[in-house]
Amino acid sequence: MSKQLPLYKGQLNDSAGCAPQETLATTLLSRGLEVRLVVTRKMKSLQGEVQLNITAAKAWKMFTDNEILGKINPGMLSGVEYLEGDGSPGSLRVFKLGPALHHFVKESVQKVEKVETGQCFGYEVIGGELKELYDPYHVTFSFAPVPGKEGEQCVAGWKAEFEPISTATPPPEKAKDAALGFLKLFETCEAAAN
Repeated sequence: MSKQLPLYKGQLNDSAGCAPQETLATTLLSRGLEVRLVVTRKMKSLQGEVQLNITAAKAWKMFTDNEILGKINPGMLSGVEYLEGDGSPGSLRVFKLGPALHHFVKESVQKVEKVETGQCFGYEVIGGELKELYDPYHVTFSFAPVPGKEGEQCVAGWKAEFEPISTATPPPEKAKDAALGFLKLFETCEAAAN
């Protein structure tokens, strides 16, 4: 006779700490022996990057400054604010998307998961239209200097790890294209001229 104990569902991160994986574990008791069954499945992922003609430090400042971020292209992103916290892990941030993206997403509420200053900013979408399509939905933005051109250029990356709620839900290609297009606008943003 075996007894099934409660199911554990949790998150694991890869060695870089930015790529969650879903983990299920259960313990079975059979004839006095304890057996652990652990099943790990990697979430689906989608990523892209753009090269920017600005430094990684400048791109990082723009991405983490809500006032600047909201001025880059109000048609794409009309406002950004912290609902709770200051941008450190656990903070809640809301992106209010502009009319150019309303056909896809109007708002994205994010819980900050990881911040590596100047390099990596990761969050989980906890509210908005994307949450209705994917659960979970984790995004990481990264900024890395271009070797040999550190004072001039950087590579800005976007990566999403997600599980579609329905098998009919396509990968978030529109989100990727919008994010990379928005990052490319960092080069011409007058709000960050300093």
